[in-house]
This record gives sequence, structure tokens and C-alpha cells, in this order.
Amino acid sequence: SETEEDTDNPLEGSNSARRIISELKSLLTTTIDLDTAYTSLIDLGLEIADDGTISIDEDSLDDAIADDPDALKTLFLGDEDEEITGLADIINDAMSEMVSSTGIASTEIDEAEAKIDRLDESIESETERLTKKYEIMSAEFLQLDTYINQLNSEAALLTSIFDSFNTSSDE
Repeated sequence: SETEEDTDNPLEGSNSARRIISELKSLLTTTIDLDTAYTSLIDLGLEIADDGTISIDEDSLDDAIADDPDALKTLFLGDEDEEITGLADIINDAMSEMVSSTGIASTEIDEAEAKIDRLDESIESETERLTKKYEIMSAEFLQLDTYINQLNSEAALLTSIFDSFNTSSDE
């Protein structure tokens, strides 16, 4: 039976996929210039493991919520008076860009579709080439079969003639 590890990853080796992962990690570790103890998701207990697994220390988050809820509001929503853009807007803008018609994800999809189109054309071209080769070989086979049948007929005739000579010489 097939395990998850045995299956192919279609994005393995994809520069775009690596770029998306890198940008997401960067977004999650973005620091906002605030005069509070909470300037990033890391300060709220966010942890990113080496394998990319994301977790949150709930105690740190609970402490931050209890300690300074206004700082968290500013961290996420920003402050127009101070011209501070919050993490929510930063992450939303970046994600919107990634999935826009000119973003990384769309570019990767377009490249994959173009590759599929090229492969389809190549398959069609090779199928046509093989069909023509099959037709040529079939015609050649028929010609050879006809030639072999003629040779077999001539061999049978010669055998018959030799047999009749042998019978008449025996008499």
C-alpha cells in the first residue's frame, strides 16, 4: 500500500513553492515598530519548527491578551494616527498579491498549464509519428507476406516438378 511519503509531490523542486513558503515564514515573523512588548507574532508565542510546522504557545498568548489587549489590537490592526500598518493588513496584502493574476501562485499555475500543453502537443505529435510508422510497417509486412507466399508457391511448384521427374526416372 502507498504511504504519504511514497507519493510524488508535484511542487517538489518548484522555485515558486519555495518562494511562497519563504514569504509566508517572513510574513509570520514580521515585526511592527511599536512601543509595546508585542511587536510580532513571535512575541505572542508563535513558533515555527525547522520542518515548517507552526504552533502557538497558548500560555504566552493568554498572557499577552491579559497583559495588554490594546497593544494586540494595534499589532493586528495598526494605528492610522501613528501611520502604523497592522499585521492583518500586511498579511492580507501579501496573500492577495501571491494569489493575484500576476502573483507567484498564478505564475506557477500558468507555467504548469503551459508545460501540460507542451506535453500534450508532444504526445499528439509522437502518436501521429507512431501511427504513420505503424502504417508503413503494416504495408511493408503485407508486401513481405505476399512475397513469401509467392516464394512458397514457387517452392511448392518446383518440389512438384522435381517429384514428377523423380517418379518418371524411377519407371
